Amino acid sequence: MRRRRFPGVAAWALAALSAPAVAPAQPCAEVADHLHIEARLPRSGSLWQAARNGTTLWIARSGSALESVDVTNPADPQPIAELPLSTNPSGFAIRGDHGFVAKSTPDFLSGELLTVDLSNPASPQILATTGFPVVGNHLKVVGDRMYAAGDALRIYDVSDPLTPTLLGSYTGPGFIARFDVEGNLAYLPSFAFGIRIVDVSDPANITLVGGTAPLGEFLCVDVVGNIAYAGNRVAGLFTYDVADPANCALLGFTPFRENDVYETVHVEGSHAFVTNAWVGCDVIDVSNPAAPIRTGRVRLGNGADGLFVDLPYVYALEPADLWVLDATEPSSVPPVVHFDTPGEARAVALDGDIAFVAD
Repeated sequence: MRRRRFPGVAAWALAALSAPAVAPAQPCAEVADHLHIEARLPRSGSLWQAARNGTTLWIARSGSALESVDVTNPADPQPIAELPLSTNPSGFAIRGDHGFVAKSTPDFLSGELLTVDLSNPASPQILATTGFPVVGNHLKVVGDRMYAAGDALRIYDVSDPLTPTLLGSYTGPGFIARFDVEGNLAYLPSFAFGIRIVDVSDPANITLVGGTAPLGEFLCVDVVGNIAYAGNRVAGLFTYDVADPANCALLGFTPFRENDVYETVHVEGSHAFVTNAWVGCDVIDVSNPAAPIRTGRVRLGNGADGLFVDLPYVYALEPADLWVLDATEPSSVPPVVHFDTPGEARAVALDGDIAFVAD
């Protein structure tokens, strides 16, 4: 519940709503069914991470399995096969016809990295097992490198998928959430410690080069060009200018709404697609990074933990269900003006161009 800073009723006169020069205003728009549900595929266990290889969507889920799903027709996804694992996977990434699965050992005292042959979706096979830190929740492959983050950032050479080789690591304060890599820089959201930016050009000597101030708890980030789009546990989506990592500048943010917990973000063109842990999936117009506008939301039964975007489709991972969403027209909703009041707006009345809000 949003904290009330001013209890009771206060009369707020929001003068001249049609006037464009009101500085505190920030645009916001929403239509409840704007992201249309195309298909639903019930599964067992919680679906955590997904990646696509051709017409196959691979899903790492609890219940100790890696599953393949045929999405040749996104409106009718069909399960193909599953690869049993001894414990739940905590991270998953794809490089060509090889998949990498991070998981703990059965005794939960150490970790393993599995190299899986994905060339035949009907019969995935474990090719190799490599010792791996037990805490490594997020994997990302860029070229011949695999980045693994959790208690630290670790970089592996996976040019030979059967023998991943550790090149270097970086440890900072806090746990690293869903991170991103752009060029020679890695962007590490770290809950209460903001987003740290490190230079990974030399994996044996990873260096901190900048970052953002802590604002709430950052759970994910996607970097496109010089803009970082960061999802927050308590305050929606933030946008930052990261052209100069040592002097990151906050550009804008979506107006806060109760229960906005953004755990995954993916930016495609002028839109950001985010999973909301309590609600489902949101689409945000970021054509103007200084004023991101929420333009759509689809509510799923138990929220959503992860997503994979392949426009015009968005694959959302809800605990126990794979949802296929149609985002053909994510920008068709015209913006309106949003005003944030100090407390909780309870009622509004209009008198000409003046709105009186009971707050």
